[in-house]
Amino acid sequence: MKTQRETRNAKLLTRNRFPGTLDPGLFLFGPVTFDFHPFSAACSFQGESETMVPVKLSDNMTDYLIRMGSAWVKRQREQYHPRGKPLPPETHASLAPFFFPETLESVRIVRVPLIENPAFYGTLLTSRKILLLDFRRATGIAFVDTVLLSSRFLSGPPPLSLLFHEIVHVVQYRLLGVSEFSRRYVLGWVENGYRYEAIPLEQQAYSLTARFVQSQEEFSVDLEVEKTMPTCAGKEETTE
Repeated sequence: MKTQRETRNAKLLTRNRFPGTLDPGLFLFGPVTFDFHPFSAACSFQGESETMVPVKLSDNMTDYLIRMGSAWVKRQREQYHPRGKPLPPETHASLAPFFFPETLESVRIVRVPLIENPAFYGTLLTSRKILLLDFRRATGIAFVDTVLLSSRFLSGPPPLSLLFHEIVHVVQYRLLGVSEFSRRYVLGWVENGYRYEAIPLEQQAYSLTARFVQSQEEFSVDLEVEKTMPTCAGKEETTE
């Protein structure tokens, strides 16, 4: 029989496990897998990410992206949530020490053949010449409390670290709401050179996931995120 520490260590070793031979660990910024969350959606991409924006976006265009992105997230959540399944019992048990029960109970998982790009992409690509991320290459994406997994890239169980990262965003959604999350996310992208890794909401998700992967200590993601929300709000009020 395994001791409690041995069982805990075994779980730690499986946190990062990806299907097949791919085992990039937590930091998914390389050419094989890339996590990106434009317009309030959490994704993992196969291949290089396309995040280049040739010109600085105007305030009007930034506001447009916030509005359209927020509406897209709401529509996708409404469409897929009824089809979603709860987290598997084993996954739920592994994540239970890190999230409030109501957070994990709210999550729904949906398998789809392919994750489609939002309809408003067509207008931007043809009229604005803005190079945006191709969601069709996404492995997974989270809409509020609903996580879509693409069968095109993920045939087996998703890695626990990926689900952890996505559920951090579920907590952020719950505390901020879709509209405010979208506003913070798009502004974080625009104001930091259109760099995914510099978006504050993403930095928080990666930091907490790193702590989950690397540490044997339990902690509450919900409480950690709650502590940062007043700070984020204060910074936004003073941003010009």
